[in-house]
Amino acid sequence: MYVDDPAPYRQYLTQMLHQHPELFPTAMDHGSTFHDASMSITQDLIGRRITVQATGAVFALRPAFVMPSMIARTEEVEKGLSLRQWGAPCDALASVFGRDALLWYRAWLACGRPSLLGTTVKDPQQV
Repeated sequence: MYVDDPAPYRQYLTQMLHQHPELFPTAMDHGSTFHDASMSITQDLIGRRITVQATGAVFALRPAFVMPSMIARTEEVEKGLSLRQWGAPCDALASVFGRDALLWYRAWLACGRPSLLGTTVKDPQQV
């Protein structure tokens, strides 16, 4: 998309902020700046972070099809993580689905960390 070019990406984020304000921090209405960008070699994607000017908080922006920390694409790990939920050991997941046990362990831990853009709550009363 526009991630590698800041100007169109800024326009896209502003448009999304107006269309879906519940997905962003409330203080983002007061402005934000691009904090930095980093390249994920394993996923061949650029990740960006933004700084909310009102609070100074920094948030990571990443596509929904990538796991936190960009360790894998969700479609690659969804079946293994489904089995992990029922107690399948990481070594068994590595044997069946490939990669190594540490990747499965990190992916499992990433599911327990809250994410700003990975969590969509449109109505707090529904939580």
